[in-house]
Amino acid sequence: MYNTIFFARKSVIHTKTGKSEKFVDIYANIKAVMMFGSGPYYRIVLRENNESGLSQYYGWKDFKYKSYDMIYPLEEAVKMCFPYGIEAEEKAGHGKLIGFIVESYEELT
Repeated sequence: MYNTIFFARKSVIHTKTGKSEKFVDIYANIKAVMMFGSGPYYRIVLRENNESGLSQYYGWKDFKYKSYDMIYPLEEAVKMCFPYGIEAEEKAGHGKLIGFIVESYEELT
């Protein structure tokens, strides 16, 4: 079963359409998040979103390790993790690009 509970920090990100506060440094292990900066830290629950255009975050669904990896607020950030293109990895059956929405979150104290 795929883990849907992650840890993250918040940061302001800049896009073509402006700036907004988003969860960043999203990992299954809180210690990995702490390596990237100071808190506050959050526990977030993500849910796969199959509705086109409505995803808040994007990541890689790894079929071999049954895990979600490389979760970012921008789809382009996930795609750039694959030097031969994400389509080649999907065609090879290694995984799939997935959209996510935040189902819930809480600040850790």
